[in-house]
Amino acid sequence: MIKKTLLLVLLFTVMLGRAQDFNCRVQVVDPNNDAAFKQLFGALQTSVLEFYNNRKWSTDNLTQNEKIDINITINIDQKLGIDQFVATFVVQAVRPVFGTNYTTPVLNFIDKEFSFRYAEMQSMDFNENQYNNLTSFLGFYANIVLGIEYDSFGPDGGTNYYSKAQTIVNVAQSAPEGGWKQVMGTRSRNRYSMINDFMNSRFKIIHENIYKYHRLGMDAMTKDATASRAVITEVITSFFNLAKQNPNTLAIKIFFDAKVNEIVEIYKKADNTEKTKIIEMLKQIDITNSMKYDTIFSK
Repeated sequence: MIKKTLLLVLLFTVMLGRAQDFNCRVQVVDPNNDAAFKQLFGALQTSVLEFYNNRKWSTDNLTQNEKIDINITINIDQKLGIDQFVATFVVQAVRPVFGTNYTTPVLNFIDKEFSFRYAEMQSMDFNENQYNNLTSFLGFYANIVLGIEYDSFGPDGGTNYYSKAQTIVNVAQSAPEGGWKQVMGTRSRNRYSMINDFMNSRFKIIHENIYKYHRLGMDAMTKDATASRAVITEVITSFFNLAKQNPNTLAIKIFFDAKVNEIVEIYKKADNTEKTKIIEMLKQIDITNSMKYDTIFSK
């Protein structure tokens, strides 16, 4: 009986050690519907899904309800060979809001520099210290999602995962694929710039803002909506001041691309004076979404 109990305990421990962190949904889209690649892209979709869902990414044992929901779309842009592709990678992640059934978006990012090789039955081995054009890319975004998610629950909670993402970028510096190196101009909104912003000590306030917005703002919304909105206004004001000193900071853009629709709905409940003030700041921080912020005044 004692042996059976010990066996069950050991089995349970092993199962916990293999606990999954992500509830990931993946879609691979070939706009040309090329029949010759249909089976391969189906296998790719399964491989990416299993890469995220079956691997242990965090240091915590998450319950089924605590798993992080992410949606990934891989749009095939070019077929350079039977196993070589260029794609656009779209990653979206959400976080539950305390005491509600609502999930708040934490990431909504489009990476247009996803070049990789994939063959059916290909091994999806991953090591953050060894570069692979497919798994290093996927692993980078796994750690970015975890970094933002953990930041949203505790002060500087995501530091460990940002550090892992930075290691992946550092290892990829000699890689021929784009998106890993420092560049100027429009292409600067890449993985290098992203992790550079998140790890820059000058931008520590970004992590503080992510925490305040979620734990002190969104998670307290059902208790006191007015006070929670005031916290979110403090966060937006902080981003406004940071953006004035550091225009075109990618981490700020990432935050507002995820939050724009939510922020609009939050401030529709504010009075006109508050609406005017917040719209003025938002349109300067996040110019590309200016028209959306104008809808705060609509019913």
